[in-house]
Amino acid sequence: MYAALGLRACAEAGLQIDPRVIESAAKWWDKAQHGDGGWGYRDSGSGGPWGGMTVGGVGSLSIYDWFQDKHWKADPRIAKGVQWLATNFAVDKNPKGADHDKSHWHYYYLYGLERAGMIVGTDLVGAHNWFDEGATFLLKQQGPDGSWKGDDSKSRVWDTCFAILFLRRGTKPLPPKMYTK
Repeated sequence: MYAALGLRACAEAGLQIDPRVIESAAKWWDKAQHGDGGWGYRDSGSGGPWGGMTVGGVGSLSIYDWFQDKHWKADPRIAKGVQWLATNFAVDKNPKGADHDKSHWHYYYLYGLERAGMIVGTDLVGAHNWFDEGATFLLKQQGPDGSWKGDDSKSRVWDTCFAILFLRRGTKPLPPKMYTK
Protein backbone atom coordinates (compact mmCIF):
# COMPACT_ATOMS: atom_id res chain seq x y z
CA MET A 1 0.00 0.00 0.00
CA TYR A 2 2.77 2.41 0.81
CA ALA A 3 4.38 1.71 -2.56
CA ALA A 4 1.06 2.61 -4.24
CA LEU A 5 0.81 5.81 -2.20
CA GLY A 6 4.41 6.70 -3.07
CA LEU A 7 3.85 6.08 -6.78
CA ARG A 8 0.70 8.19 -6.65
CA ALA A 9 2.62 11.04 -4.99
CA CYS A 10 5.33 10.81 -7.66
CA ALA A 11 2.72 10.96 -10.46
CA GLU A 12 0.97 13.91 -8.84
CA ALA A 13 4.36 15.66 -8.66
CA GLY A 14 4.74 15.19 -12.41
CA LEU A 15 7.14 12.25 -12.49
CA GLN A 16 6.67 9.61 -15.16
CA ILE A 17 6.06 6.09 -13.86
CA ASP A 18 6.95 3.10 -16.01
CA PRO A 19 3.62 1.39 -16.81
CA ARG A 20 5.27 -2.01 -16.27
CA VAL A 21 5.75 -1.14 -12.59
CA ILE A 22 2.05 -0.39 -12.23
CA GLU A 23 1.03 -3.54 -14.11
CA SER A 24 3.34 -5.72 -12.01
CA ALA A 25 2.11 -4.26 -8.73
CA ALA A 26 -1.55 -4.60 -9.74
CA LYS A 27 -0.96 -8.23 -10.74
CA TRP A 28 0.50 -8.97 -7.30
CA TRP A 29 -2.57 -7.57 -5.52
CA ASP A 30 -4.84 -9.41 -7.95
CA LYS A 31 -3.04 -12.71 -7.35
CA ALA A 32 -2.96 -12.23 -3.57
CA GLN A 33 -6.70 -11.62 -3.16
CA HIS A 34 -8.53 -14.43 -1.38
CA GLY A 35 -11.67 -15.97 -2.86
CA ASP A 36 -13.84 -14.19 -0.27
CA GLY A 37 -12.53 -10.79 -1.41
CA GLY A 38 -10.11 -10.11 1.45
CA TRP A 39 -6.33 -9.94 1.48
CA GLY A 40 -3.94 -11.44 4.01
CA TYR A 41 -0.42 -10.81 5.16
CA ARG A 42 0.64 -13.74 3.00
CA ASP A 43 -0.42 -14.82 -0.47
CA SER A 44 -3.97 -15.94 -1.19
CA GLY A 45 -3.16 -19.53 -0.28
CA SER A 46 -2.29 -19.05 3.39
CA GLY A 47 -2.95 -17.02 6.49
CA GLY A 48 -6.45 -15.83 5.74
CA PRO A 49 -7.60 -12.26 5.14
CA TRP A 50 -7.22 -9.38 7.58
CA GLY A 51 -8.84 -5.96 7.62
CA GLY A 52 -5.47 -4.19 7.55
CA MET A 53 -4.43 -5.91 4.35
CA THR A 54 -7.87 -5.72 2.76
CA VAL A 55 -7.99 -1.94 3.11
CA GLY A 56 -4.49 -1.95 1.60
CA GLY A 57 -5.67 -4.07 -1.34
CA VAL A 58 -8.71 -1.88 -1.98
CA GLY A 59 -6.63 1.30 -1.86
CA SER A 60 -3.73 -0.07 -3.90
CA LEU A 61 -5.84 -1.52 -6.69
CA SER A 62 -7.80 1.74 -6.86
CA ILE A 63 -4.57 3.68 -7.31
CA TYR A 64 -3.25 1.23 -9.92
CA ASP A 65 -6.56 1.35 -11.83
CA TRP A 66 -6.31 5.16 -11.73
CA PHE A 67 -2.83 4.96 -13.24
CA GLN A 68 -4.14 2.73 -16.02
CA ASP A 69 -7.15 4.98 -16.68
CA LYS A 70 -9.52 2.23 -15.55
CA HIS A 71 -12.72 2.95 -13.68
CA TRP A 72 -11.69 1.84 -10.20
CA LYS A 73 -15.23 2.28 -8.91
CA ALA A 74 -16.37 -0.44 -11.34
CA ASP A 75 -13.49 -2.87 -10.67
CA PRO A 76 -14.98 -6.18 -9.40
CA ARG A 77 -11.83 -6.93 -7.34
CA ILE A 78 -12.24 -3.66 -5.46
CA ALA A 79 -15.99 -4.22 -5.04
CA LYS A 80 -15.27 -7.68 -3.65
CA GLY A 81 -12.73 -6.22 -1.21
CA VAL A 82 -15.18 -3.54 -0.07
CA GLN A 83 -17.81 -6.26 0.40
CA TRP A 84 -15.36 -8.21 2.57
CA LEU A 85 -14.84 -5.06 4.65
CA ALA A 86 -18.61 -4.56 4.96
CA THR A 87 -19.17 -8.17 6.04
CA ASN A 88 -16.34 -8.05 8.57
CA PHE A 89 -16.63 -4.39 9.54
CA ALA A 90 -15.17 -3.32 12.86
CA VAL A 91 -13.59 -0.20 14.27
CA ASP A 92 -12.69 -1.70 17.65
CA LYS A 93 -10.38 -4.34 16.09
CA ASN A 94 -8.42 -5.20 12.99
CA PRO A 95 -10.85 -7.81 11.69
CA LYS A 96 -9.74 -11.22 10.54
CA GLY A 97 -12.57 -12.76 8.58
CA ALA A 98 -15.34 -13.84 10.90
CA ASP A 99 -12.80 -14.09 13.76
CA HIS A 100 -12.78 -10.72 15.50
CA ASP A 101 -10.74 -11.99 18.45
CA LYS A 102 -7.47 -10.71 17.05
CA SER A 103 -6.56 -7.04 17.10
CA HIS A 104 -2.99 -6.88 15.82
CA TRP A 105 -2.12 -3.58 14.15
CA HIS A 106 -5.51 -2.12 15.04
CA TYR A 107 -4.64 1.58 14.59
CA TYR A 108 -2.80 0.79 11.36
CA TYR A 109 -6.02 -0.84 10.12
CA LEU A 110 -8.05 2.25 11.08
CA TYR A 111 -5.71 4.50 9.10
CA GLY A 112 -6.01 2.02 6.21
CA LEU A 113 -9.79 2.21 6.48
CA GLU A 114 -9.50 5.99 6.13
CA ARG A 115 -7.25 5.62 3.07
CA ALA A 116 -9.55 3.12 1.38
CA GLY A 117 -12.67 5.17 2.10
CA MET A 118 -11.10 8.38 0.82
CA ILE A 119 -9.45 6.81 -2.24
CA VAL A 120 -12.58 4.90 -3.28
CA GLY A 121 -14.65 7.99 -2.49
CA THR A 122 -17.24 6.52 -0.17
CA ASP A 123 -18.65 7.44 3.22
CA LEU A 124 -20.13 3.99 3.69
CA VAL A 125 -18.69 0.51 3.93
CA GLY A 126 -21.84 -1.55 3.69
CA ALA A 127 -24.25 0.11 6.11
CA HIS A 128 -21.42 1.57 8.20
CA ASN A 129 -20.30 5.17 8.09
CA TRP A 130 -16.62 4.32 8.47
CA PHE A 131 -15.54 7.81 9.52
CA ASP A 132 -18.27 8.49 12.08
CA GLU A 133 -17.89 5.08 13.70
CA GLY A 134 -14.09 5.21 13.64
CA ALA A 135 -13.92 8.77 15.00
CA THR A 136 -16.37 7.94 17.80
CA PHE A 137 -14.21 4.95 18.76
CA LEU A 138 -10.93 6.88 18.59
CA LEU A 139 -12.13 9.84 20.62
CA LYS A 140 -13.21 7.46 23.41
CA GLN A 141 -9.76 5.79 23.34
CA GLN A 142 -7.65 8.94 23.52
CA GLY A 143 -5.50 9.07 26.63
CA PRO A 144 -5.40 11.99 29.07
CA ASP A 145 -2.10 13.14 27.56
CA GLY A 146 -3.68 13.25 24.07
CA SER A 147 -2.07 10.04 22.82
CA TRP A 148 -3.48 6.69 21.69
CA LYS A 149 -2.16 3.22 22.42
CA GLY A 150 -3.65 0.01 21.07
CA ASP A 151 -3.61 -3.25 23.02
CA ASP A 152 -1.02 -4.93 20.81
CA SER A 153 1.32 -2.00 20.23
CA LYS A 154 4.33 -0.99 22.26
CA SER A 155 4.43 2.42 20.64
CA ARG A 156 2.11 5.28 21.48
CA VAL A 157 3.82 7.26 18.72
CA TRP A 158 2.69 4.92 15.92
CA ASP A 159 -0.83 4.55 17.25
CA THR A 160 -1.15 8.30 17.83
CA CYS A 161 0.07 9.04 14.30
CA PHE A 162 -2.38 6.56 12.78
CA ALA A 163 -5.25 7.94 14.89
CA ILE A 164 -4.49 11.53 13.88
CA LEU A 165 -4.21 10.60 10.19
CA PHE A 166 -7.61 8.89 10.43
CA LEU A 167 -9.25 11.83 12.22
CA ARG A 168 -7.73 14.40 9.83
CA ARG A 169 -8.82 12.39 6.79
CA GLY A 170 -5.24 12.68 5.66
CA THR A 171 -5.71 10.92 2.30
CA LYS A 172 -6.88 12.87 -0.75
CA PRO A 173 -9.45 11.28 -3.05
CA LEU A 174 -8.16 10.24 -6.45
CA PRO A 175 -8.46 13.05 -8.98
CA PRO A 176 -10.56 12.34 -12.07
CA LYS A 177 -7.59 12.49 -14.48
CA MET A 178 -3.90 11.67 -14.36
CA TYR A 179 -1.55 14.61 -13.85
CA THR A 180 1.09 13.01 -16.05
CA LYS A 181 -0.99 13.04 -19.25
